Amino acid sequence: MFATNLSVRLLKVAVLLMTGGLVLILAGLIASLSGVNSSSFGAVILIGPFPVMLGSGPYGAPLVLVAGLLTLVALIIFFLTTYTRLRTH
Repeated sequence: MFATNLSVRLLKVAVLLMTGGLVLILAGLIASLSGVNSSSFGAVILIGPFPVMLGSGPYGAPLVLVAGLLTLVALIIFFLTTYTRLRTH
């Protein structure tokens, strides 16, 4: 029962994060199309073991660097928690 409850909570968090990401992407798209400000973005998409890094705009390179570092931190946390969980069982 606890695992099911945890799975539902994690699913809700994942949906909220994806919705927030979509809102940010749409806001950047609308801002760039309106021509008010120049917008920049940076992203990392993991396709299997291969990272695809994207960036655009005047601050694209630093944003790609930050996105890459955040992805690396997230992967390290994922592997450490998985390793700890497997080690305790």
